[in-house]
Amino acid sequence: MGLSQPSLTPELQAFIEAQHVFFVATAPSGSEGHVNLSPKGLDTFRVLSPTQVAYLDITGSGNETAAHVTQNGRLTFMFCAFEGKPRILRLYGMARVGSCCRRMNNGTNWPGISQPYRASAKSLSWTSNA
Repeated sequence: MGLSQPSLTPELQAFIEAQHVFFVATAPSGSEGHVNLSPKGLDTFRVLSPTQVAYLDITGSGNETAAHVTQNGRLTFMFCAFEGKPRILRLYGMARVGSCCRRMNNGTNWPGISQPYRASAKSLSWTSNA
């Protein structure tokens, strides 16, 4: 059964940092269009606080994420354990598209960056067989 809580704990942040792949999902408002679900990775996700996260969207599959976030702000992140005990963590939140940049806060240069996103978690849901 899934558990919900209002913010990230240090344990959940450590789980996020251990994952090499995560997924981003968005959808347009209304009945037109479709859900956009994309795998992400390459050290592009950061936990800024227990309720704030950010990630850099590297170009490749188009600009649907930015279009959906600009339209309605809704964004979901999903992290899955591919090793060890089964666990899934979903961050449901509201996001905004940031200014284009080529450098993360750790000084890493990223060629081909499309947009940085910053999201505020509205709720967290996680499941684990721990």
